[in-house]
Amino acid sequence: MKETSHLSVWGMIFLSLVIFGCAKESDNVVTASDGVEIRFDRQGNGSPTLVFVHGWANDRSVWEAQVAHFSEKYEVVNIDLPSLGVSGDNRQHFTIASFGEDVATVIKKLNLEQVVLIGFSMGARVVIETANRRIQRDGTMKIVLF
Repeated sequence: MKETSHLSVWGMIFLSLVIFGCAKESDNVVTASDGVEIRFDRQGNGSPTLVFVHGWANDRSVWEAQVAHFSEKYEVVNIDLPSLGVSGDNRQHFTIASFGEDVATVIKKLNLEQVVLIGFSMGARVVIETANRRIQRDGTMKIVLF
């Protein structure tokens, strides 16, 4: 009887981890127009929101030190682009335009008003594309590029 109760307790713990783990993950994912899941982290409070976009052959972990520092004073969003990190890899055509749309989709989902886009290498091109898309679609959003 003791073995059965031990198994039940471990089963409940496992089920709780799966349920709560999935719920948390779904809070940090958006689906792009082509069906690819875009994963991101969101930390901190304060305005403007800093959105970090990594370069080619990197993932969002490359920004860990910056996210830790800036999330003490600002809200920080750190995105994994498709096929890099834990975002989906089912995209057919990889373009700067599609990456820019991915970042814009995250910004829209989070209803971000004041945004500073930060990127390096390919990520710099992606943030410029994102800014162009957002400004063209709604002139109310304030974006600063560095």
